[in-house]
Amino acid sequence: MQDESKSALCKNTLQGLRELGLDIGASFFPELLDTFEHDTVERLAALRSAIAAGETGRLRKEAHSLKGASLTIGAHRMAEICQHLEHLGIAQSAESAPELLVRLDREFDRVKTEIQQERLIL
Repeated sequence: MQDESKSALCKNTLQGLRELGLDIGASFFPELLDTFEHDTVERLAALRSAIAAGETGRLRKEAHSLKGASLTIGAHRMAEICQHLEHLGIAQSAESAPELLVRLDREFDRVKTEIQQERLIL
């Protein structure tokens, strides 16, 4: 089990995104966080549906997409869990997917808490 006292978001990644926002425009960083949160809720629902239906191809695709989005904002543990789900999809097995989805939900809760903290300092 990984250390849950560690930050859910990589501070270096967040700082880089904040700095990028200085070049692109003030709305970039908050909109990126909003989009990530919104899209993750949709992707988690799609993952739940794929797992329930045993659709390993869709499991792989959704997990891959969420892994990329998670890496973009520095949610490395979310990305790691998504990678495990993606590998299950590639192996055409959803056997341990429900447990991984529980971990992913829990980690997303941690990420959302840190996103809220980021919004306070914007």
